[in-house]
Formats: sequence, C-alpha cells, structure tokens
Amino acid sequence: MSGFKSKKMNLILRESNFQLLQNYIIKCCTKMNDDCKEGIRNKLFNHEDKIKNRLIEFYLDNKENQMSLGLPNLEMKFDPEISESYDVSTDQFIGRTDIRISNKDIFHNRNLYYIIECKRINGNAKLNKAYVTEGIARFVEEKYYSGYGRNFMLAFEVKKLNRKENIDKIKRIQYYELRTYISEEFLYIEDKEDYSILSGKYNLGQEKLELRHIFYDFSEALTIN
Repeated sequence: MSGFKSKKMNLILRESNFQLLQNYIIKCCTKMNDDCKEGIRNKLFNHEDKIKNRLIEFYLDNKENQMSLGLPNLEMKFDPEISESYDVSTDQFIGRTDIRISNKDIFHNRNLYYIIECKRINGNAKLNKAYVTEGIARFVEEKYYSGYGRNFMLAFEVKKLNRKENIDKIKRIQYYELRTYISEEFLYIEDKEDYSILSGKYNLGQEKLELRHIFYDFSEALTIN
C-alpha cells in the first residue's frame, strides 16, 4: 500500500486499495452465505465469533479466494483477535480487534493496517446499541488505531429485518451516544437485497476517520437455534 513518493499518488493508491478491500469483503460474505444456503458448508451458528472465524478461515484469509475474488496483487493478511492500544499505567492493552488486515506497510509503520469490527444485528435495541457503544465507539474513542484513517464495521444480520428502518435506529443511537465525534451522518454507498454499505465520518481531534459500515443478511445461512 506504500509505493509512491508523491503524497497525492499514495492517497489515490490507498483509496483504490480501500475500495478493493470493501468489494472483497462483500464477495467473501456472499460466497460464505451461498455456501451455507446451498449445503456446500455447514450452516452458521448464531454466534458472533463463530461467524467471524468461519469468514476469516475459509474466505477472507484464503489465498485462492484472494486470487479469484479481487485481491490478486495486494498480498493481504487477515488476522483475528489482535490486542490494541497499550496502556502504560496498567501494562494492559485496552482494545482487541476482531479482524486486522495488514500488508507489508506494517513493517514500516506498526500502525498501518485496517480493522474490521464485527457485530451481530437482529433488530433488537440491545444489539443495536452494542453496534455503537462496543463497535463504533472503539474507533472514535481511539481504543483502536486508525493508521490509514479508514476502517470497517461489519454487521452480521442474523434475522430477516427491515434493514433501512434498523439502520435509522442505529443512527439515532449513534447521535445520542457519539454526537460530539460525528462529522457526517451515515451516507448510503450501495444498497442491495443482501447487503447495504454506508459511510460514516468522525472527528478524532485534528484527524478524521471514515468507517465503512457493511450490513449483510446471513439470516438464511444460520442453523436453527
């Protein structure tokens, strides 16, 4: 993701790579969803970590998928459960990412990587609030690094729901909980039957952060619990 001495060219390159990553995440979610529905793989448990683990092991971090689904030259590594933000006063890490996406840039600057924070969504108030207070908040309160100034939130929809209505509910929770950080409210980038992609922008002191929010419907890929 490094590559050019020109700052402008590096920004263009990062924008392109970020878009490639977004598209790749969607393609991997779609492949996992289809594999479960078609019986190619066992259906998913209604459990955040188990859905995430399956997505990483067989899809995101699978070299064959990276070659065939849009990341042939980026040499990306998708790692689960990486500790973040060391606190000198307690000798503890205060954050733990769900998925870290890194490439060779991390050898030049340890904070240059992307993060995917995963959350289950079923339409109830408790999980909607957790999406904000235990998801978005970890970025804006800087428990997670944002070396590139952009990261991902990935919502596993585990129940068929009216996505737009539920996203509106999450927006209201975000405004109530994090309004001092909000630079731009959710903006729809893509809206399909199985998923929606939105952009949210936030102020981190002098820095800006963009989160791409991906809401993906896995309701038909689950086991009956």
